[in-house]
Amino acid sequence: MIDSCLKAVAIWSAALVVIGFTLSIGAILLLNHRVEKGIVAVQKQLALGQETATLLSQANAHLAHHSFHSRRFELLAGMYDNAAPVRLRAEALRSFIHIERKQRAPSAKSTPPRVLNLSRINLAGAYLQGFNLNDVDLHSANLSGANLQSAGLFSAHLHKANLHSANLSKANLCKAVLFHANLEGADLHGAKINAASLNKANLARANLRGADLFRAELLGADLTQTNLSDARLRETDFSGANLHGAIATGVDLREANLFGVELVDVDLSGADLFDADLSGADLTRADLTKTKMGYVNLKGANLSGANLDGANLDSANLDGADLKTATLDGARLKDAGYTHKTVFPVGFDPHAHGMVCE
Repeated sequence: MIDSCLKAVAIWSAALVVIGFTLSIGAILLLNHRVEKGIVAVQKQLALGQETATLLSQANAHLAHHSFHSRRFELLAGMYDNAAPVRLRAEALRSFIHIERKQRAPSAKSTPPRVLNLSRINLAGAYLQGFNLNDVDLHSANLSGANLQSAGLFSAHLHKANLHSANLSKANLCKAVLFHANLEGADLHGAKINAASLNKANLARANLRGADLFRAELLGADLTQTNLSDARLRETDFSGANLHGAIATGVDLREANLFGVELVDVDLSGADLFDADLSGADLTRADLTKTKMGYVNLKGANLSGANLDGANLDSANLDGADLKTATLDGARLKDAGYTHKTVFPVGFDPHAHGMVCE
């Protein structure tokens, strides 16, 4: 009887262990299922959050784009509103350039930003001192009387622009395009105009004192009565230009191209014209006292009434030059070449001055 009871107890104990183990397994599986469902739910929430964030980002970008174009249109309207005070138009220009450059700032993979087109804008008399207008297209713009002192106009497009009496002193106009631009009476003293294109430009009575025009192009330009004193004009091309009555004392014109240029009544005293091309130039009554003209090409040049007192023309080419009424007192002409076409003052002996007949 006791044995039977013990067996029954053992069986029930085993059964309880099995039941407990089964319940534990079930509880663990249920908990794992709930955890998995929770993880899935969290993942869905995260995905939803990311999608929402993306949508919000796109919406913000759209709003920013819309805001940029609205502001851009507002500034453009302000700049081109000729009825508005010029001060407000200048402020609109500054803001417009700022947001445009910020919007167009090139990334590592993008192409360079396009040139800002502000052609035909009217900013006559505007205060634009120190403005950054580099690479800006100002084709046919009216900037007459504007203050552009120390402004950045590097590689700017100023074709046919009106800069009459504008203040461009110490401005950076390197590589700027100024074809047919009107710069009459403009102040360009100390300006950097290296490699700029000023073909057919009007620079009459402009102030270019101390300006740097190294390798600039001024083909056919009008420089009547222009002040070029102490300017750097080395390797500059003046072909066909008119410098009638210009003041060019102490200028650096080494290796410059002055072929066929009108230099009537020009003051070039103390200038350096070493190896310059003055063939066919008209130097009537020009003041060439104490000029450095070694190796200069004066073939066919007209030097009637020119003053060459103290000038250095060593090794110069005077083939066919007209020196009949020129003043050659104290001029150095050692190894200067001449031909039977060269016309000298009455009684002048080229051999006595060390010249070479070619």
